[in-house]
Amino acid sequence: MRKHIIYICLILAGICACNTDEVEVYSSARYLFFPDSSKGLDSVKFSFYHYPGATTHEVSFYVALTGLPLTEDLGYKVEVVDSLTTALPEDYEMPEGVFHSGKTLDTLRIRCKNVRAELKTQQVYVTFKIVANENFTPGLAGKHMVRVIFNNIESKPLWWNGDLEKFVLGEYYPEKFEHFVIATGVNDLTGVSLSEARELAMEFKVYLIKNNIMGKDGETPMVDEIPVY
Repeated sequence: MRKHIIYICLILAGICACNTDEVEVYSSARYLFFPDSSKGLDSVKFSFYHYPGATTHEVSFYVALTGLPLTEDLGYKVEVVDSLTTALPEDYEMPEGVFHSGKTLDTLRIRCKNVRAELKTQQVYVTFKIVANENFTPGLAGKHMVRVIFNNIESKPLWWNGDLEKFVLGEYYPEKFEHFVIATGVNDLTGVSLSEARELAMEFKVYLIKNNIMGKDGETPMVDEIPVY
């Protein structure tokens, strides 16, 4: 009986030691992951065409921290996944990952570049993943990668439809969109109310009149194609 008691005590001691070791290992490390990743990959897609005149465009991804909190800013490392990338090195800049002190959620910013004419006819993508360095280790499995998909192909914005098209901006065509962005500095009306869109459209009309911009047929003033008043 005494032997059995000693044996049980040894087992319990071993379990406690293992649990202590696990806590110490976890608390001595910091783990990073992309919280918005689904099925292992968080993606952002855009077209430089929707940013007239822009040679660069920056996209952002949230990065989450588990483990010890930071008392100072620390760098983390991401690298390109070649097998999941079609963009050329000149199409983007390697991001510098810095997780800031006191935060549990930070941002990774990736800058893409519009320097190749090929982007007007083809879509490319670049995939980054978190890799270990002296400060951080990749965290939750399946949440280590992000992808940016981009091009410079002419396309109608998804938000230019419905009541916004019928009552505010009128028919879409590339030149009208480009002048709208130049006039207002706005290239995305997703979630914007009709009253807010109307204010932008009125600003657009002032610009069209001031600059005597012609419409689709080259003869009718473009301002006459804007239904809002």
